[in-house]
Amino acid sequence: MSNEIVYVQRALNNNAALASDSTSQYVLIGRGIGFRAKAGESLRLDESEKTYRLLDSVTKAHYIDMINRVDPKVFDVVSSAIDLAGDLLGALDLSLYVVLADHLAFALKRLQNGITIRNPLLREIKSVFPDEFGAGELMLSYLNASLDQQLPRDEVAFITLHLNAARRGSSVKEPLRDTNAVFRCCV
Repeated sequence: MSNEIVYVQRALNNNAALASDSTSQYVLIGRGIGFRAKAGESLRLDESEKTYRLLDSVTKAHYIDMINRVDPKVFDVVSSAIDLAGDLLGALDLSLYVVLADHLAFALKRLQNGITIRNPLLREIKSVFPDEFGAGELMLSYLNASLDQQLPRDEVAFITLHLNAARRGSSVKEPLRDTNAVFRCCV
Protein backbone atom coordinates (compact mmCIF):
# COMPACT_ATOMS: atom_id res chain seq x y z
CA MET A 1 0.00 0.00 0.00
CA SER A 2 1.14 3.55 -0.51
CA ASN A 3 2.38 6.07 1.98
CA GLU A 4 -0.83 8.08 1.44
CA ILE A 5 -1.97 9.97 4.53
CA VAL A 6 -5.37 9.23 6.07
CA TYR A 7 -7.03 10.57 9.21
CA VAL A 8 -8.40 8.37 11.95
CA GLN A 9 -12.12 8.73 12.52
CA ARG A 10 -12.37 6.21 15.35
CA ALA A 11 -10.94 3.00 16.69
CA LEU A 12 -13.13 -0.02 15.97
CA ASN A 13 -11.26 -2.33 18.34
CA ASN A 14 -7.64 -2.72 19.46
CA ASN A 15 -6.60 -3.98 16.04
CA ALA A 16 -8.81 -1.99 13.68
CA ALA A 17 -9.52 1.67 12.98
CA LEU A 18 -11.77 3.60 10.63
CA ALA A 19 -9.91 6.31 8.70
CA SER A 20 -10.49 8.55 5.70
CA ASP A 21 -8.86 10.86 3.22
CA SER A 22 -10.60 13.49 1.11
CA THR A 23 -12.28 10.91 -1.16
CA SER A 24 -12.51 7.53 0.61
CA GLN A 25 -12.96 5.72 3.88
CA TYR A 26 -10.79 2.80 4.97
CA VAL A 27 -10.73 0.12 7.60
CA LEU A 28 -7.13 -0.31 8.75
CA ILE A 29 -6.20 -3.62 10.33
CA GLY A 30 -3.00 -4.21 12.27
CA ARG A 31 -1.77 -5.29 15.67
CA GLY A 32 -2.59 -2.48 18.11
CA ILE A 33 -3.51 0.04 15.41
CA GLY A 34 -6.91 0.76 16.99
CA PHE A 35 -5.40 0.93 20.46
CA ARG A 36 -2.88 3.61 19.54
CA ALA A 37 -4.94 5.51 16.94
CA LYS A 38 -6.75 8.61 18.17
CA ALA A 39 -9.53 10.45 16.31
CA GLY A 40 -8.10 13.13 14.03
CA GLU A 41 -4.60 11.67 14.07
CA SER A 42 -2.90 11.17 10.72
CA LEU A 43 -1.58 7.77 9.64
CA ARG A 44 0.05 6.48 6.50
CA LEU A 45 -1.90 3.68 4.81
CA ASP A 46 1.24 1.56 4.78
CA GLU A 47 1.30 1.59 8.62
CA SER A 48 -1.52 -0.95 8.65
CA GLU A 49 -1.07 -4.63 7.93
CA LYS A 50 -4.31 -4.79 5.94
CA THR A 51 -6.31 -1.96 4.39
CA TYR A 52 -9.90 -2.13 3.11
CA ARG A 53 -11.24 0.72 1.03
CA LEU A 54 -14.95 1.10 1.71
CA LEU A 55 -16.85 1.89 -1.44
CA ASP A 56 -20.38 2.52 -0.25
CA SER A 57 -22.31 3.11 2.96
CA VAL A 58 -23.80 -0.40 3.01
CA THR A 59 -20.35 -1.97 2.72
CA LYS A 60 -19.00 0.39 5.40
CA ALA A 61 -21.72 -0.44 7.89
CA HIS A 62 -21.44 -4.16 7.21
CA TYR A 63 -17.65 -4.34 7.65
CA ILE A 64 -17.64 -2.14 10.73
CA ASP A 65 -20.38 -4.23 12.31
CA MET A 66 -18.48 -7.46 11.59
CA ILE A 67 -15.22 -6.11 13.01
CA ASN A 68 -16.93 -4.86 16.15
CA ARG A 69 -18.42 -8.32 16.80
CA VAL A 70 -15.10 -10.18 16.70
CA ASP A 71 -12.91 -10.55 19.78
CA PRO A 72 -9.50 -8.96 18.97
CA LYS A 73 -7.65 -12.17 19.95
CA VAL A 74 -9.83 -14.20 17.57
CA PHE A 75 -9.27 -11.59 14.85
CA ASP A 76 -5.48 -11.82 15.30
CA VAL A 77 -5.47 -15.63 15.25
CA VAL A 78 -7.72 -15.78 12.18
CA SER A 79 -5.55 -13.19 10.41
CA SER A 80 -2.44 -15.27 11.06
CA ALA A 81 -4.23 -18.41 9.84
CA ILE A 82 -5.27 -16.61 6.65
CA ASP A 83 -1.68 -15.51 6.13
CA LEU A 84 -0.67 -19.20 6.29
CA ALA A 85 -3.31 -20.07 3.70
CA GLY A 86 -2.14 -17.20 1.51
CA ASP A 87 1.36 -18.67 1.54
CA LEU A 88 -0.10 -21.85 0.06
CA LEU A 89 -2.76 -20.45 -2.25
CA GLY A 90 -1.39 -17.11 -3.37
CA ALA A 91 -3.32 -13.85 -3.42
CA LEU A 92 -6.58 -13.81 -1.47
CA ASP A 93 -9.17 -11.04 -1.46
CA LEU A 94 -8.59 -8.86 1.60
CA SER A 95 -12.25 -9.05 2.59
CA LEU A 96 -11.51 -12.61 3.72
CA TYR A 97 -9.87 -11.28 6.89
CA VAL A 98 -13.10 -9.66 8.05
CA VAL A 99 -15.61 -12.14 6.63
CA LEU A 100 -13.86 -15.29 7.88
CA ALA A 101 -13.10 -13.75 11.28
CA ASP A 102 -16.81 -12.98 11.63
CA HIS A 103 -17.78 -16.51 10.56
CA LEU A 104 -15.32 -18.17 12.94
CA ALA A 105 -16.29 -15.91 15.84
CA PHE A 106 -19.86 -17.19 15.45
CA ALA A 107 -18.63 -20.78 15.13
CA LEU A 108 -16.76 -20.35 18.42
CA LYS A 109 -19.86 -18.90 20.11
CA ARG A 110 -21.95 -21.83 18.87
CA LEU A 111 -19.34 -24.21 20.22
CA GLN A 112 -19.42 -22.48 23.62
CA ASN A 113 -23.19 -23.02 23.65
CA GLY A 114 -22.79 -26.72 22.84
CA ILE A 115 -24.00 -26.34 19.25
CA THR A 116 -22.04 -28.07 16.51
CA ILE A 117 -22.93 -27.40 12.90
CA ARG A 118 -22.19 -30.31 10.59
CA ASN A 119 -21.47 -29.78 6.93
CA PRO A 120 -23.17 -32.49 4.87
CA LEU A 121 -21.08 -31.49 1.84
CA LEU A 122 -17.68 -32.02 3.49
CA ARG A 123 -16.56 -34.75 1.05
CA GLU A 124 -17.85 -32.90 -1.99
CA ILE A 125 -16.15 -29.67 -0.93
CA LYS A 126 -12.89 -31.57 -0.41
CA SER A 127 -13.25 -33.10 -3.86
CA VAL A 128 -14.16 -29.90 -5.70
CA PHE A 129 -11.63 -27.62 -3.95
CA PRO A 130 -8.66 -29.80 -2.92
CA ASP A 131 -6.12 -26.96 -2.69
CA GLU A 132 -8.35 -24.76 -0.56
CA PHE A 133 -9.36 -27.78 1.55
CA GLY A 134 -5.70 -28.53 2.30
CA ALA A 135 -5.14 -24.90 3.30
CA GLY A 136 -8.34 -25.05 5.37
CA GLU A 137 -7.05 -28.10 7.25
CA LEU A 138 -3.83 -26.24 8.04
CA MET A 139 -5.84 -23.24 9.19
CA LEU A 140 -8.09 -25.35 11.41
CA SER A 141 -5.05 -26.96 13.05
CA TYR A 142 -3.53 -23.52 13.64
CA LEU A 143 -6.81 -22.11 14.99
CA ASN A 144 -7.34 -25.04 17.35
CA ALA A 145 -3.75 -24.81 18.61
CA SER A 146 -4.06 -21.05 19.17
CA LEU A 147 -7.56 -20.75 20.66
CA ASP A 148 -9.04 -22.12 23.86
CA GLN A 149 -11.59 -24.20 21.97
CA GLN A 150 -11.48 -26.99 19.42
CA LEU A 151 -13.48 -26.31 16.27
CA PRO A 152 -14.81 -29.51 14.64
CA ARG A 153 -13.37 -30.92 11.41
CA ASP A 154 -16.56 -29.94 9.55
CA GLU A 155 -15.42 -26.33 9.93
CA VAL A 156 -12.73 -27.05 7.30
CA ALA A 157 -15.49 -27.24 4.68
CA PHE A 158 -16.80 -23.80 5.62
CA ILE A 159 -13.26 -22.36 5.66
CA THR A 160 -12.64 -23.95 2.25
CA LEU A 161 -15.65 -22.19 0.74
CA HIS A 162 -14.42 -18.86 2.12
CA LEU A 163 -10.92 -19.49 0.76
CA ASN A 164 -12.23 -20.33 -2.69
CA ALA A 165 -14.42 -17.23 -2.72
CA ALA A 166 -11.40 -15.13 -1.71
CA ARG A 167 -9.37 -16.61 -4.58
CA ARG A 168 -12.18 -15.78 -7.02
CA GLY A 169 -12.97 -12.39 -5.53
CA SER A 170 -16.57 -13.52 -5.12
CA SER A 171 -19.04 -14.28 -2.36
CA VAL A 172 -19.19 -17.68 -0.64
CA LYS A 173 -22.40 -18.38 -2.54
CA GLU A 174 -20.48 -19.13 -5.76
CA PRO A 175 -18.29 -22.01 -4.50
CA LEU A 176 -21.28 -23.33 -2.54
CA ARG A 177 -23.36 -23.32 -5.73
CA ASP A 178 -20.56 -25.24 -7.53
CA THR A 179 -20.42 -27.82 -4.74
CA ASN A 180 -24.19 -28.25 -4.72
CA ALA A 181 -24.10 -28.85 -8.48
CA VAL A 182 -21.58 -31.67 -7.99
CA PHE A 183 -23.64 -33.08 -5.11
CA ARG A 184 -26.88 -33.07 -7.16
CA CYS A 185 -25.08 -34.62 -10.12
CA CYS A 186 -23.73 -37.55 -8.11
CA VAL A 187 -26.69 -38.37 -5.84
